[in-house]
Amino acid sequence: MTNLIDNTPTSAIAAAPIGTGKLNIQEIGLDCHLMQLAIFPESHAQTDEKIQSASKNAGYQLSLPKFGHKSTCEAVKVLATQPNKWLFIADKQPDWLLEIVDNELVFANEQSSSYSIIEITGDNASQFVQQLCFIDLETANPVLLTQFANDYNGILEKVEKEGQQAYHLYVTRTMAKSFWEMLAPIAVEQS
Repeated sequence: MTNLIDNTPTSAIAAAPIGTGKLNIQEIGLDCHLMQLAIFPESHAQTDEKIQSASKNAGYQLSLPKFGHKSTCEAVKVLATQPNKWLFIADKQPDWLLEIVDNELVFANEQSSSYSIIEITGDNASQFVQQLCFIDLETANPVLLTQFANDYNGILEKVEKEGQQAYHLYVTRTMAKSFWEMLAPIAVEQS
């Protein structure tokens, strides 16, 4: 079993949430554990079976979603961010997942201290996020690695929150503060 250091971060943004209801922006997930799993293509099916079995024993129903999609399990979310790479997001380190990591065909990389998660909700959320992206959100997959305005790269996840479309933007912590400072004036205008 691979042992990872607990790198759960503190806020990289250190700013109050922005919003009035039509558009709300806040940093979330400070207590989340993020782990990237990379799998050689030839071991994908075997690893998926192991994940299904191990997650079932841990009380979850998980399998690896196809590229651009995500799991439906709320306790442990799995985002297929790149071909043969998945981001696992949970409220605690998924030790059951680490048991299948062999560092030959399956690799795990702790990402908790690598990303800040920004949640965008409200009636104007889709319009606001569309301004930041260079892809059509209406036709895009639920998960995508993309470039945001001003050359910021990150992961965009479409989520459902209180019956409305919402978004989680995973931005590297080194860029999170400047990304927030770029978002804030635009968000205040549209709130």
